[in-house]
Amino acid sequence: MEQHCWVAHPREAAKKGFGSPSTQCDLCGAPLRRKDYLKRHKKSACPFKDRGEGNVSGT
Repeated sequence: MEQHCWVAHPREAAKKGFGSPSTQCDLCGAPLRRKDYLKRHKKSACPFKDRGEGNVSGT
């Protein structure tokens, strides 16, 4: 429902304090638009999917 509000009614969504519509991969830092995209990214496209470690800080 929040996704619909951000797409169809962005000013009202901001006024109601809905969270930002974008999310970020906690493993590699890739920005993603939706939570279901994040799940798919972690299973297939994330370079750290097998290691379970992040590289956001550059280490």
